[in-house]
Amino acid sequence: MSPHHRYPQPTLFWFWCIGAGVALSLALTQAASAAPKPLAGLTILLDPGHGGADPGAIGPTGLKESTANLRVATYLRMLLLADGATVHLTREGDQFLSLSDRVAMARNLNPDLFVSIHHNASLRKNVQNRAEIFYNALDRGVSWLVGQAMAEAFVPRRGDGETLLIPGGFYVLRNNPAPAVLTEAGYLSVKTIERELKSAKGLTNEAQTLRMAIRKAFKNPLIEAEVFATRPSFVNTPFARFVLTSNQPIDRAQIRLDPPQNVDFAFERLPFGGTVYTLYNTRPLPSGNYTLSMLFFNRQSVSRQIRLPITLELPLKDSVLLPILPSIPRGMTGDFPLTLVLKDGLGRVNPRIVRFTVQWNGLSIPGITRADGKAVIQLPLTGKEDGPQEVVVVTAEGEEIARTTIAVAAPRGHAVLGQLLCGATHAGLEKARVLVAGRHTIQTTVGGYFAYEFPAIFRNLAIKLQPPAGYPEVERWIRSTGEPLTRARFVVEPIAPGLLGKHIGIMAARAHDPWVRPLVKALMKVGVRTTRLSFPEDQDKPEYTAVLQANTMNNLDLVLSFRPDPGPTLTMRHYHRGGAGKALALAVQKALASGPAPLALRVEAGSDYELGNLGATCVVVGLPALPPPHTPERLAEALRTALQQSN
Repeated sequence: MSPHHRYPQPTLFWFWCIGAGVALSLALTQAASAAPKPLAGLTILLDPGHGGADPGAIGPTGLKESTANLRVATYLRMLLLADGATVHLTREGDQFLSLSDRVAMARNLNPDLFVSIHHNASLRKNVQNRAEIFYNALDRGVSWLVGQAMAEAFVPRRGDGETLLIPGGFYVLRNNPAPAVLTEAGYLSVKTIERELKSAKGLTNEAQTLRMAIRKAFKNPLIEAEVFATRPSFVNTPFARFVLTSNQPIDRAQIRLDPPQNVDFAFERLPFGGTVYTLYNTRPLPSGNYTLSMLFFNRQSVSRQIRLPITLELPLKDSVLLPILPSIPRGMTGDFPLTLVLKDGLGRVNPRIVRFTVQWNGLSIPGITRADGKAVIQLPLTGKEDGPQEVVVVTAEGEEIARTTIAVAAPRGHAVLGQLLCGATHAGLEKARVLVAGRHTIQTTVGGYFAYEFPAIFRNLAIKLQPPAGYPEVERWIRSTGEPLTRARFVVEPIAPGLLGKHIGIMAARAHDPWVRPLVKALMKVGVRTTRLSFPEDQDKPEYTAVLQANTMNNLDLVLSFRPDPGPTLTMRHYHRGGAGKALALAVQKALASGPAPLALRVEAGSDYELGNLGATCVVVGLPALPPPHTPERLAEALRTALQQSN
């Protein structure tokens, strides 16, 4: 609640509350015709946090946060209606609503502003009261503008901490299609604040503070920009250009592409076009599905964030069709594999799912590429192919996209057609190294295939298979039976099937590299992909940048944050409601406690920024200044073990 006034608690609260509400409503109604309407035309969705089975925080004398949130929202609705806004509430009573339900309401209503009303709490008895305003970190436009106005409106009183404006990553913020803020106007766990939240005057004062901030944020008309494009926009060129108009001149644009690519965008006003502009990328984009998020600014105002879904399908050009074996062994029967790799006009791999047809020897063989633009083609040999050459043609989208000619010849020695497969998925393992006879190294290709020829005088061939990360190295023998071609299939089991392909983000300062390096090494060994999140240490709050990056990635299974701790004990902190983060921390604690030299780990709920603002599960590792020897290595192994057991 608004932390800048104290109010006496009324003796008959409910009568006073009802009377004040009726009086306020009558006064607003009588003045409606004469008063200006600063918010006319705006639609605002108020979201009283928590409710029903989820009461939120509980004050010292039992006031539920969900109750206080709804009361503030009810008063705020009356004030905003008087200002001409159309106002909706996500809940009118004490019922439970999931976070996705609240976002769905915003998606259906498409309001000009979404305000989630909350009140803070702390387990510490002497916590300093303060207001905290969170804006959608993915929206530096209207969300930031409203958040800034609210942060300025909540003026700290004596003894209060400074009001904080924080880029938020809460579910109702990062997933919201509308400009969104979340308010924590005060600490319900502070007795004086709870007392004020029980008074009608205190509730109306908080509502009035929020109302005036919203009025200030929308004082100047917003930039209304319209992009001339279908949704989704279908593009078939690596350089996309869009035209847009605006009701005001635009000074600059802020553009974000998801998923991120190494590409920049230029924004220009068209000559003699007034407020007509063009937006285009200056580096070529590959095929894919993207979302282009746009914000526009001038000195007086900002625009709502515009999201434009883009489907980029580049034409197929000079695709590559290659046989695994250099020639078809004369008399060979069964499948003969070839690899198809789609290319675009710039010679890059074209990552598209495309249906194609293979024309060979009077046959038409249908196929489809994977999402990465690659496919394995199998020619059904009968043993009667006598060549001297076989022509294979691939057509797609009404034209020929690839062609190759394969000789039919007797092998000069023994030919090996090998394939390396994952035992868990039965998928071919690409880019594995195959060391042949201790001398020659070849690499598996699409589908896990490889080929090798060795002199006819040899009957056996020793190979060492070095699969990608996550699989063990294995040694095998290929034993020929005197036939000119030997087919060999090798299956390797992943070291940790549940971790294979998982993606973990690492958030840490460079000073913590001695802790990070052994962890990354242990995770890579079992096939976990790691990403070191951006952590600009020259900034006051580098964790804000790291969390923003993580939330835009949308593919992280876990984030591990490393922070220095003042205490002597290694700690792991999790989100206060527990969940997967707490379970992981307890598993690590158990792993470290076992063995001949137990290592203490304290597990506790934390209030670190990243714990509450990440879409992915997060655990914070608190690092002591003087850890026992080999603690980083032991922690890395314990984390790997705990992750392996939990998957």
